[in-house]
Amino acid sequence: MSFSAGLIDSVDNLQALKEANLFTGLPDSTGNLVFLKFLDISYSNLSGLIPRSLGNLLQLTDLDLSINQLSGQIPRSLGNLLQLTDLNLHGNQLSGQIPLSILNLTQLEYLEIAENSLEGSIPDEETAFPNLISLDLSDNLLNGSLPSWWYTAPSLKHICLSQNHLGTQAAALHPLAPQRTLNLTNSLPRLCWRSKF
Repeated sequence: MSFSAGLIDSVDNLQALKEANLFTGLPDSTGNLVFLKFLDISYSNLSGLIPRSLGNLLQLTDLDLSINQLSGQIPRSLGNLLQLTDLNLHGNQLSGQIPLSILNLTQLEYLEIAENSLEGSIPDEETAFPNLISLDLSDNLLNGSLPSWWYTAPSLKHICLSQNHLGTQAAALHPLAPQRTLNLTNSLPRLCWRSKF
């Protein structure tokens, strides 16, 4: 059973979709729901690719596709979702690199892409994510150094980066955690820190 493209076409004024109990993948026609602001289809046994057409949902503020079996790369088109405040893709089978276009999401407050197979470095731009509060990229295959926005994101309070290949980072990793040393190598158990502020 799949989520009918015809059904989507018949509800094109829909503003929220939650717990659709899907059994296969998301059709490209999901991108026709241009008035959608809230899309939560977590725990829906979804498989296949994340359709690039989701980048058409320009009014979307919350996107939760977590705990499914989605595979392939994160579409660059998600960087079009400039109103997005919450992006949750954790617990899938996503691979490849985190697209640079994610840096466009300046309204983002919560970013969770843990428990996938993402590789490469974390996208970097010093002024990125000015509103980000919580970041979880743990349990992936990420490598390289920490991005410069780690030091400048003013609202960042909760960070999980364990079970990657980021190496040991020391001293003043974040302005909210001065003189803190964290080992973020993949040999450690899950490690997170949360600001007291």
